[in-house]
Amino acid sequence: MRELERFEEAMREMTGMLCWLPCQGHGSMLTLQFGEPWLKINEPRRSPVSGLTSRLVTPRGEWDVWVKSGVWALLDGQTVLADPFKDDTVKVQRALRYLNGQRLEDVGVSDQAIDFIFDLGATLRVPLPQSDDDDSLTLFRRGEAFWTPGAGPLR
Repeated sequence: MRELERFEEAMREMTGMLCWLPCQGHGSMLTLQFGEPWLKINEPRRSPVSGLTSRLVTPRGEWDVWVKSGVWALLDGQTVLADPFKDDTVKVQRALRYLNGQRLEDVGVSDQAIDFIFDLGATLRVPLPQSDDDDSLTLFRRGEAFWTPGAGPLR
């Protein structure tokens, strides 16, 4: 299946789902959860620092959108609510709270970006990868990599 077809298949399945637990990770990385939650349960590990053993349990959605490069912007109409390279963490977290609970309505693909368009006015803009080995945007389904644009622009 071609890259664009796999992306369109994922978007058809994700359309109408609520976005939940939007989270800015290390630096400007971003993850968004969509669909029914499930728990990712890791095996117990001993910390080399504290010597304590713990098990990490993380809620995940049926779909997990990961913007690894950190290049993204959250908009409301034409107003930029958050740009992780220009705004402080407090402003970014506030904007992500606005995104939480919005329903994905549509996805627009242009020559430069993918726009995730939500029902209450938010748009998440993610620039398209610029090279064949760019895995800056990845869609996961139930923890398995589903789609990574690896061939440059989708069109």
